[in-house]
Amino acid sequence: MFCENCGHQVREGERFCEACGAQLQPVQPVQQQPVQQPVQQPSPFDAPTQKYEPAPKKPMSKKTKMILLFSGIGAAVIIAFLIVLFTVIIPSMKKAGKLDLKDYITVTFNVDEYSDSKHITDGKILGMISPDFEKFFADQKLAPDTDTYNNALYAFYWIADITCEKTVGEKSSVDTSDVFYNAKASDVFTVTIKWPETATAKSEMQLAEDMYGVGFNTEPQTFQFKLGDELSKQGIEIVTPKEIDLLGYIKENDLIVTEGDTDGKLSVFVEDFETTIGGFKFTHDGGLDVDIYDKTGNHLDYFYLEFSKSSNLKNGDKVTLNYEEYNTFLEKYGISLVGDPIEYTVKSDAVATAPTTAPSTTAPATTVPATTEAVEEGLSVEDAKANVEPLKTYFLKNVISEDYQAKNGDQIEAKAMYYCHSKDTRYRRIVFIYENKTGKYFKAIEALPESMSVVNGKIENENMYFSPSEAGKTLEEATENNWYLSSTYKSLYNNTKIF
Repeated sequence: MFCENCGHQVREGERFCEACGAQLQPVQPVQQQPVQQPVQQPSPFDAPTQKYEPAPKKPMSKKTKMILLFSGIGAAVIIAFLIVLFTVIIPSMKKAGKLDLKDYITVTFNVDEYSDSKHITDGKILGMISPDFEKFFADQKLAPDTDTYNNALYAFYWIADITCEKTVGEKSSVDTSDVFYNAKASDVFTVTIKWPETATAKSEMQLAEDMYGVGFNTEPQTFQFKLGDELSKQGIEIVTPKEIDLLGYIKENDLIVTEGDTDGKLSVFVEDFETTIGGFKFTHDGGLDVDIYDKTGNHLDYFYLEFSKSSNLKNGDKVTLNYEEYNTFLEKYGISLVGDPIEYTVKSDAVATAPTTAPSTTAPATTVPATTEAVEEGLSVEDAKANVEPLKTYFLKNVISEDYQAKNGDQIEAKAMYYCHSKDTRYRRIVFIYENKTGKYFKAIEALPESMSVVNGKIENENMYFSPSEAGKTLEEATENNWYLSSTYKSLYNNTKIF
């Protein structure tokens, strides 16, 4: 039986609905029909039900609408913020924690390899780009004497592909990716930094970052610098050389004299002097060297005069006085030596005239050979010329062990050899140039002739010193890569080609 009020099924005999509490009506007995029919059991589906009509909805208040509206806006803002956070803010925070390599690249100049002077000649500026360890150490709070080969800047600098190209000014044929020659103050260079995409390079960068705790941004970077600006920052003065005719001064003042009283044993020299020309003071006190001072009295440098022959002379011999060939380094001080060589006739009034007497029957005295000049130790240039094949064999034997690019079994072929002698006689090198046909490159390697000797047709070397130069794609490029043979420095040496 069911409650007529709420439709809840209740047990027979109950007076009140246990669901809604309504009073229940007793069930009327079913009237019998003339025809006897089976009595059907009451079913819950046969019970009278009340049609359900939902209660009318109350209208939503304005406050509720505003709450829902702002809740939706807040959710959208949160979603947008999360997108920006993970796509922009976090990546930028990671980037901000890394350094830009371009901020730690500096320009260095070869101002003067002989003194601390800060002068450089326009049009002959030599320099290069290099890591700025001083700034890096200061920024990272590292000790100034930190090992320059054991830090993050060194590691990342040599992983990166860095090029330095002259973009304003005439390019030099010997400029490289990081070194510039014969440049002018007006020249502008563009430095480009790229990073290799190889797995090896990426692994090396990650290893360096983990090891040193410092990383660098790996996006391509470019910056420019003007040489004049960089020179000014470093307090280097750009000078235009003045022409100084010191030979003219020597000739005008008759400063060349003859010394000696034995014909055939006469010598010539330049008397001591002190003079000021073009704002520079030049002093000479014995020998053939001349010292230079600036207008404030600071000693700048020195250079040499040179006689074509200065000893074992006879009356009437002609000699020439000139500047030693290597003097262009003076241009960085603003000095350009000019003037014609001086021709001088040897003349000594102290030489006695031979007497005109009858020939003597006494046997002539034995002539004692003049003492020869000291012979340089080791292999001379004449020795090298006379032992070309042993020298080839010697160098070819040592190339594989001294050239880190070469491997056992590579085909090596000799291409050229030079005997290089510094004009002040202090340094000598034998430069051997070869082609690695297997590795497809050319390279020069140096050895010290002073420790070499020829024994039974073979070269022996007490000091196994070898110094390979940078490889080149051609013979000319390999020659230019060698210090002694390069167009920049070869004027410092007398270079004799052996083959």
